[in-house]
Amino acid sequence: MQSLAYLCSLNNDSIDEVNCVYEFIIDNVNWGLHDKHNNKLNKPKEIFSEVSCCRDAAVLMKSVLDNMNIKNEYIFEPRHVYNVIYLENMTCTIDMTEEYYFCK
Repeated sequence: MQSLAYLCSLNNDSIDEVNCVYEFIIDNVNWGLHDKHNNKLNKPKEIFSEVSCCRDAAVLMKSVLDNMNIKNEYIFEPRHVYNVIYLENMTCTIDMTEEYYFCK
């Protein structure tokens, strides 16, 4: 996580830094559906080798952005988790499992 945070922090501005983290997670995580009997949170190394869900992606995104000192939080809904990121002049909602990324 620290290596990803470092590499993405080399971008010119905060939106490019967030885009870097988002693209890395989208391109490298093996997505699957919720297993209603599986309450296990994958460890970081397992996120890339085992099937992961929204919760794993949201935890990874938050951890990397925390390392980059970018303000963000989880949003929990019934059976779903996604991230909200607070940048200087905008707020971004990011849902990796739906590949949804919106800033305003």
